[in-house]
Amino acid sequence: MKLIREILKQLEVDSVDDLEVNQEITVENGDFPELNIKKVDGNHVIVGHYYRRMGEVKACPEIIFKVKDGEWIPIRYTQSQGIHRHDKNGLQSGQKFVKQWSRTLKSQGFVDAAKKQGNKAKSLDTTTCSTTSPRKRADPPVSPAMNVEDILEKYGLTKETTAQYIDAVTRMSQAETAEELEVSRGTVNRYKNAFDKMTCLERIQLTASLSTNKLLQQISENIQE
Repeated sequence: MKLIREILKQLEVDSVDDLEVNQEITVENGDFPELNIKKVDGNHVIVGHYYRRMGEVKACPEIIFKVKDGEWIPIRYTQSQGIHRHDKNGLQSGQKFVKQWSRTLKSQGFVDAAKKQGNKAKSLDTTTCSTTSPRKRADPPVSPAMNVEDILEKYGLTKETTAQYIDAVTRMSQAETAEELEVSRGTVNRYKNAFDKMTCLERIQLTASLSTNKLLQQISENIQE
């Protein structure tokens, strides 16, 4: 995953080989969920966002990569809503999601956040804050509990229309969005206003979950074909 390698370099980690087994890096980025990167053995790395719900840590999402000859191959994908894909030889059909998630992480500023975090660590005159020795944790970092169904109910939205709205609004104007969804401009405006009222974390959780569900459905359909 090119973006994760870029983030690691901002923290002066040139390659996965520089990390010890079970060593973790956590990138903090304002209101966005923390990004956790962990080396689990000689050639496997876990990358994910996490949050806690009813005392249980959930992934949103989590991807395990096999690192071979400098290439990051996704072999397992997990989403908190019970979505799971695994192929030890590589989820080639999941590369599309990896590219989409990379674009999202970059647009959210995680590379810049890692750079600031690295610069801050350099400026600290202490051996416990070396950027080449990221923090180790027994448990992954978590963000406050969020649930898609709760968010939809809070703002009076339906899952189907919300998913269609998220997909369409990234490609079209509001008028075109209304036409594609076969709803009124008023409905589109209501959804737009609801998204404007949401907190940053609510928008992230809703968009990531519904977009991921659609992408995984497309991947499953492609596999069946």
